Amino acid sequence: MKYSILNIKNKIEFFVRNRLSWAPSIPHSHPIPTSDLALHDEISEFLIAIDLISAVNFNTQSPLVADIGARNFGFAPAYENYFNKYNLDPQLFGIEIDAHRRLQNGRTRAAYGKYFAQRVKNGSYHAMDFLNWKQPLHVAFLLHPFVTVEPLLSWGLPIQHLNPYKIFEHAYQLLKSQKGILILSNPSLEEFNISLAYATDIGFTRGNETIWSPGLESVQKKSRYGIILHT
Repeated sequence: MKYSILNIKNKIEFFVRNRLSWAPSIPHSHPIPTSDLALHDEISEFLIAIDLISAVNFNTQSPLVADIGARNFGFAPAYENYFNKYNLDPQLFGIEIDAHRRLQNGRTRAAYGKYFAQRVKNGSYHAMDFLNWKQPLHVAFLLHPFVTVEPLLSWGLPIQHLNPYKIFEHAYQLLKSQKGILILSNPSLEEFNISLAYATDIGFTRGNETIWSPGLESVQKKSRYGIILHT
């Protein structure tokens, strides 16, 4: 009962935006928004702090990399730059269940997702539920997943899409065949501990850990409690 009214509102709005999904495309020549450029720097700092590259032993120069819950896929250029520094040429997938959320300028996350996919060499954006994704992966990013009901509802999703255990389980199955890794972050210690409980129960083992803290001018106002999880 506590969340029922907000949940009903979210269900209706989620249904409507998925039926009214058209939005103008964004040309490749459009400059990257300033806020996204700042976020590129912040996620790059996080990847360096967690020492991602030391955790992987790829059997390919073109690893398959997914951003689960990619929103507008704005991190794609930062991911590519990071891997390129180590002579890796990743194929990047942005996966977002709420891709048709409309921004103040009338464009959608999906429009920006396709735009950012074009800004990298091998990128694609997928407006879908990650639980329906079939492609095996070498690396998956799961940054600030919903593991409790309040953040999910506040971001406009209905409770039926709160499936953290299934998401970790599905990620594990997709990564396991490639001996891949999951890069997890959470904005609070409580959510981090909940996520780790799910992950370790499924079979992930703990690797490098870090806490990235935002500066005064940071776009990302919350910390990133981060860890690399091995299959």
